Amino acid sequence: MENGSQNGHQASDDETPEEHRAGHYQNLLDEVMTLLVEDAGDEDAVDGVVDSVLLALLDAVGAQGLRLPRALMDAVAAWVGTEDPRGYLRSIYTDDRGRLAEDTPEPITRYLRLTDEQYWPE
Repeated sequence: MENGSQNGHQASDDETPEEHRAGHYQNLLDEVMTLLVEDAGDEDAVDGVVDSVLLALLDAVGAQGLRLPRALMDAVAAWVGTEDPRGYLRSIYTDDRGRLAEDTPEPITRYLRLTDEQYWPE
């Protein structure tokens, strides 16, 4: 497998190692979610798993101190049906007084504090 991998992701000549690795992760997530949807008889249960997976991804990325990718935030917004992912995250990570939980990863805290232009400068 000179230019491919076990999970079917093929590297292109102009693809960086990071892009290639991201392709593997996308394939893995896609495969897991496809199997889940195919095997699940309860749509609400699948929705709950997708919610949990998206939040776990946010937590995992944030716990590593990495900036949340714009594509991930777009996916969260699309999944929950909002144009305001910050509002959704505030409902998850804050208490009824609007205070962030102490264990909120710093990148999530920073994302909630800044505008898109500040968080993802061009």
